[in-house]
Amino acid sequence: MKEALQPTLVLVLWIVFWLAGTLGGAVLQAWLIDIGVLSEIDPPWIITIGSSFVGFFAGAYAAVKLGDLRVRQK
Repeated sequence: MKEALQPTLVLVLWIVFWLAGTLGGAVLQAWLIDIGVLSEIDPPWIITIGSSFVGFFAGAYAAVKLGDLRVRQK
């Protein structure tokens, strides 16, 4: 049972990082529009998409490191 929880934990961690990156990018984009740095008519979706990719790869890195840590402890 314990061995089945580790891949699930890694997957959940990865998804949390990915969603946090996406949400952070959306909040940053909304804040920049609100203070007038960016235009509301043509918002640069690259901020949200870029931060989603950053979150995706940060989650992948954290998941790999967590997986390596679990393997070394055995």
